[in-house]
Amino acid sequence: MPAKVAAQVIAGHSLGEADILRPASPAPGRRDQDPSEWLPSAPEALCWYGAGWTATKLRWGLAVDEMERERLLDIAGG
Repeated sequence: MPAKVAAQVIAGHSLGEADILRPASPAPGRRDQDPSEWLPSAPEALCWYGAGWTATKLRWGLAVDEMERERLLDIAGG
C-alpha cells in the first residue's frame, strides 16, 4: 500500500483523534493524492486539512516527500 494511501487509511482508523479523522474511502479522484496534488476547495478548510495531514504523518511516523512538505509549509504560513 503506498504511504499516501496508508496515511488516509490509518487516519480513518484513528478513533482517538476525532479532529484528524479522514474517510476510509476518499472522494473519487483523490484516493492517492497528498497535499501537493490536491487541497480542499474551501479556503477555510485548508488549515484544518494541513494540520490533520501533518498530525497523521507525525503520529504514525510516515515519510513526507519534498513537494508535500513545501505545500504543507505554504498552508501553515497562511
